[in-house]
Amino acid sequence: MPTISEAADRLRTGKLSPVELTESCLRRIERLNPELNAFITVTADAARAEAMAAAILECLAGRGRRAPAAALQAYTLENVTRAYLCLLEERARPVSASA
Repeated sequence: MPTISEAADRLRTGKLSPVELTESCLRRIERLNPELNAFITVTADAARAEAMAAAILECLAGRGRRAPAAALQAYTLENVTRAYLCLLEERARPVSASA
């Protein structure tokens, strides 16, 4: 498992995709959480959908190492659409200025 800094570098250079990193983290959580009890709830499906949306956006922006069609094959169009819409909704939320 890479450190956060290593993961960031690998994501930036395309040596690691958001989906691969997410799956790696989920496997680690599944393996260690029964003993550590660090997570009350693991929302694996939501994490996968968000990672897929990030991978697709990278591909569309020309930064991903895979074509959008290849990314879409991994999950159903419904899940990808839902993740993309959630991502857009998150980005559209107004940010309040606080002093």
